[in-house]
Amino acid sequence: METPTSFKVNHLILEPGVYLRDADEKRGVYTYDIRLVKPTLAYREAITPQMSHTMEHWLAHYLRTMSSIQSEIVYVGPMGCLTGFYILTYTKYAESEMRDIMVMALESMLSIDEVPGARAEECGNYTLFDLESTKRRIPEFITLLKKQ
Repeated sequence: METPTSFKVNHLILEPGVYLRDADEKRGVYTYDIRLVKPTLAYREAITPQMSHTMEHWLAHYLRTMSSIQSEIVYVGPMGCLTGFYILTYTKYAESEMRDIMVMALESMLSIDEVPGARAEECGNYTLFDLESTKRRIPEFITLLKKQ
């Protein structure tokens, strides 16, 4: 059985940051690992499901409608391990460029008063959000990304 790219990453040494994980040149799809929590600390510091869902909605909204790469976004989704997100694009970007876009997305989240797409008719689990706790943790994530 072939091992997926993400399982080949040594999570014991992985630091928070933005990484190009997979470049499928043939299909023109690029996968970015947006790591916000050090995996080995995840048992203490993992993003809660409510925070992950809140961030997923905001990142999907921001990246698809407000960012400089909005027409290049294929997918925005949380990692099951609750340590970050995957962003897939049609264009290959430098990790530093994607990091800057992510910092802008997170900074802009600090000023929102409601989660986009959080109504029953828009979301399959519309009660699983926590904007206030998420906003309290965003500065930590911004600082970690800027250290990379």
